[in-house]
Amino acid sequence: MLAAVGLPMLLYLSIVASGYDGGPYLRGDCPYYLATAQSLWSDHDLDLSNQLPPPLSLHSGDVALDVHSRLVPKHPIWMPLVSMPLVVLLGAPGALVFNLMSLGLLLALLFELARRSAEPWPAMIAVSLTGALSFLPHYAYNYSPDVFLTVLLTAALVLLPHDRGQSSGRHLAAGLLIGMLLTARPSFVVALPALPLLAGRPLRRTLPWAALGTAGPVLVWMALNTHLFGGPLVTSYDRIAELTFQGMTLHSHRADFTLPLIDGLKGQLLDPDKGLLPTSAISLISLLGLPLLLRRSWRMGVYVTATSLGLLLLFSKYRLWPASHHGNRFLMPLVALAALPLACLVDDVVRRLRRSGRSGGPGVPDMPGIEAGAAEPAQSQHG
Repeated sequence: MLAAVGLPMLLYLSIVASGYDGGPYLRGDCPYYLATAQSLWSDHDLDLSNQLPPPLSLHSGDVALDVHSRLVPKHPIWMPLVSMPLVVLLGAPGALVFNLMSLGLLLALLFELARRSAEPWPAMIAVSLTGALSFLPHYAYNYSPDVFLTVLLTAALVLLPHDRGQSSGRHLAAGLLIGMLLTARPSFVVALPALPLLAGRPLRRTLPWAALGTAGPVLVWMALNTHLFGGPLVTSYDRIAELTFQGMTLHSHRADFTLPLIDGLKGQLLDPDKGLLPTSAISLISLLGLPLLLRRSWRMGVYVTATSLGLLLLFSKYRLWPASHHGNRFLMPLVALAALPLACLVDDVVRRLRRSGRSGGPGVPDMPGIEAGAAEPAQSQHG
């Protein structure tokens, strides 16, 4: 695990040390997450009026208007809450430290998932390649909600190995993370349909615990929506304040899913600046390992396939999908989970080379964790 985390982290630290592209690490939506953390700590409220530098027109489309005509966060509050200790301790740089810690945790979680269907060394190689060659390094110098949300998802998956049976605590904790994920970005509902595949058996005993965990953040979210916006299902994204010198109008992101599906698919895959092929080709190469993942761990294989396809199709309809400084941040879970089939692919290549070496070819040197003559990996914990 140390190599899987440490090698990409060296790259991330060098990016931070160099200042990335010379711009601020609080770019895009990041300043508003920081302002939320500061408001919660210093003012004990969500009124951002005294956190936002004037003029207010600078913040058009980045804040919401509550029923009391206050400017409140458009963005979810979970990341500001979780990162608040570092922000209070270190100030604004605490947001950057939190982001780096989140990336390190994401790599560790991906390694834990990858080694369930591959040997440790191939798993390490796959996670390192994903961490270094995808668009993830471009989010090292950042305070990225997408990194945070991807950590929530992968942590929930780590907690749900179905061979652990009826562990109520693990399912409760996984449900809590899923609840935070859904209330931070409701579009992650596409991550739910295949999730029962990974839960313990029998489902009648495990799913209620997961549902109970999910209910906690959802109820908090609905209560906050009611308090701020007048209804449990009226969210900050339904009351986005568009500010001009002439006045204010409200906009809902629900109206932004209007892009033709084919156009969105082409863009997300092939756009020269934001498409997966130019910005994260390693993630598309990883798809070659999906049949191997399905064979070794069909439950996880189906989950990765269904969730990744769901995200790709959903955001193909979203006209603002390119709203990232590099790549498509909305597909970060897809990019991260691609490390799992890549681990199977690397593992298979190594094994084929070893068999070729034993049969008289040049072979490859022994690697720790892969013994000579070892059989194909046993069915994984999800198979």
